[in-house]
Amino acid sequence: MATIWLILTTGFGATGCQTEGKNEREATGTVASRVLVTQSIQLSFPSGLDSSKVALGALGGLLSVEDRSIIQEPNGALSAVSQIGAGVIMTLGGNAKVGSVTAQGSVALNSNSTVNGNVTTAGTIVQQTGVTITGTQTSNATITPLITESWPVEQPDNSARPIDYEPGTQGALVPGSYGTVAIKSRSGLTLTTGAYGFTSFDLEPQATLTIDDTAGPVRIYVQNVITYGGQVVSKSGSQPALLLAQVGTAPVGINATFTGELVAPNAPLTLGPGQTPHMGTFLAQSIDVRPGTIVTHKPYFKLAASPTWGLTAGTGAIAGSGSSGSAVVGPYATGAFTGSSTFITAGPTGVTSVSLGGIATTLTSTSGYTIFGIDPTGSRFSVIGAGQAQIYNVSSPNSPAFTVPTPGGPVYFIPSTNLVYVAQGVFGREHIEITGARIYSPSGLSASFATPGLNLVRLSSTSLIWATGSQLVSTSLTGVEQWRQNLALVTYEVSANGATLVGLLNSPGTSTIVNVRLSDGKILGTSALNGTFWNLAAAPGGRFTAATTQNGLTVFDTGSVARATGLPVTWANTLDVTDQGYAAVGGQVAPNLSELVLVGPPGSGTSVTVGSSEIDAYRPAVQFATGGQMVLLNGTSGIQAFGIQRTL
Repeated sequence: MATIWLILTTGFGATGCQTEGKNEREATGTVASRVLVTQSIQLSFPSGLDSSKVALGALGGLLSVEDRSIIQEPNGALSAVSQIGAGVIMTLGGNAKVGSVTAQGSVALNSNSTVNGNVTTAGTIVQQTGVTITGTQTSNATITPLITESWPVEQPDNSARPIDYEPGTQGALVPGSYGTVAIKSRSGLTLTTGAYGFTSFDLEPQATLTIDDTAGPVRIYVQNVITYGGQVVSKSGSQPALLLAQVGTAPVGINATFTGELVAPNAPLTLGPGQTPHMGTFLAQSIDVRPGTIVTHKPYFKLAASPTWGLTAGTGAIAGSGSSGSAVVGPYATGAFTGSSTFITAGPTGVTSVSLGGIATTLTSTSGYTIFGIDPTGSRFSVIGAGQAQIYNVSSPNSPAFTVPTPGGPVYFIPSTNLVYVAQGVFGREHIEITGARIYSPSGLSASFATPGLNLVRLSSTSLIWATGSQLVSTSLTGVEQWRQNLALVTYEVSANGATLVGLLNSPGTSTIVNVRLSDGKILGTSALNGTFWNLAAAPGGRFTAATTQNGLTVFDTGSVARATGLPVTWANTLDVTDQGYAAVGGQVAPNLSELVLVGPPGSGTSVTVGSSEIDAYRPAVQFATGGQMVLLNGTSGIQAFGIQRTL
């Protein structure tokens, strides 16, 4: 991870389970881990539609909401529905009620039905008597290109032994791949946070599936048949964070109240009335909602941003409950967090420390425009002057700890050390050529070595990771080459712990992302983006990385695609990702309005928070705090901090 500069010029894998009351067919509780078949979940929605607001989505066939059925939000407002698939009809039965309708097929509205919103279709609209449409009616509309989301799923080869819970028994499973799982009447099964693979799943009437989502959502991927007649509850008593996915083509029938998100992209879904309204989201190849069925829409998992404090550029004011103090005016550069307590940032004329409660303190200030550097760990900052850089400790900001000579090139902090890197070479207005590196400590020059052909450099606490036009090279901080890989990279980022690199390959005509293990240079995976590359990010721990196109996001887990989804922005300007695989995107929507977009685990909805107006093409910058429980939206007008919560 490089020094942060201000320059103002414009799974499955578990190996065991625990059960009680199993019958003799499952004597050992062994998790199958033999041949795995790689599959994927892919969802499609009409262009311009916020998929997180869709309660019912037919992904490739008919959508029928039969008589007297109601699709609603928790507050009683009616929910949006969507349909993909030409040549089929979206039907709303008599006295049925939904929110906005967006369909690729034609729309048929039967007597006394209600659409509280717009009806938009690529086909035609046919109405019987007494129909109510509160919004616009648009036929022959263009609803392509479709918004798509996909993520990979691993399924067992049906070699696992079956697991039965006989009536009156209770059991628990850990994340992993299993065979047939049957929960008989009056029995129960508890699942904890993680992913599960079942060859088939049977939840009988009066049986209970308990979701322990304390540490995050539960995802169940079923290869064959889903039989559902019981109930789903959360251990906490709130709505369970459950994603139940039918990966195969077997029809899915829901015959009792379901709570969670149900996804069946290749199978038809029949949704019957429950004892109480269904609570969740339902996405399937085709959907038939039986008469008198009520669905209350809720995403199974969604991140929400709640404003906590703000640092206003231009005035030095701090806004927020309990906040006080003054700060050097912005706009502010991307900064760094000192553990979990303080954020260090720089403006044109000073460096500011802001507590995570929003209290600002000026560390240093100058009378005019100055270039500052911020250590990625937040422990140091630099003041760049003519031919030298003064290095300060944040704990002692009144006098420099030491000074290093700068021949005109960049000065980078080496994270988690007391060292800095200074590039050596020719730094002219029309010609820049970096030929070597110098490493300085508080006591002076500690190492000097050649870096021939260096175009880009990133640093870890132990290494320089630098690129030429055709190779990626890792050297120690004393100049000893550790490995060299034939990779032509345009740009790249390195995780804070120095474990992983994510980069853009120099491959004209495509935007191909590569993930590299930095201990030995091994390529973990390559993947072409569905669009032109915009940004990269690596989580601090190195497991998760991410890349964006203009309005799309791809998250990688150890080099493999974990989630690919469209973004509700015109331009995805900045990006960050957490060690949980959650992403934040700083985007803009025309005309020049900033947005914070939070993206959670696969299949979950996105959260959009509208910010202030923004004219800078590289803002708003987004940055997660340590631990991922806070995110900063850094715009031209200042910095806004948001707490992050899971919302249901």
